Amino acid sequence: MLCCGVKPWFDAFVGARGGGKDRDGKMGIRVSPSLVSRIPMTKKKFAELELSLLHLQQDVEIPETHLIIHPVIQRAVEQAQSSGVRPNISHIPPKLLNDSSFLNTLHGHTDL
Repeated sequence: MLCCGVKPWFDAFVGARGGGKDRDGKMGIRVSPSLVSRIPMTKKKFAELELSLLHLQQDVEIPETHLIIHPVIQRAVEQAQSSGVRPNISHIPPKLLNDSSFLNTLHGHTDL
């Protein structure tokens, strides 16, 4: 639609108005210099839109995600579920929250 309708119509419209030059068009309309400077930008935006729409038509394969759940986190979630409450930080032993090894392991799992 864009490449077969709107873009050719725009090019014809600009051409009928003097090809983007500051002179009288067929209908006696004078093209202002500010509009002339916008014509190349508009053509560029048409090209960008056309490319974006082309990308949307292509199939993009998204790799399957493999989540690694730390055993302490898994136990905290199970404990919360058995209690009938939402999991929160209080279900994790306080000494682990200050353990840099534990925190680095969790951080490492998020970087995968």
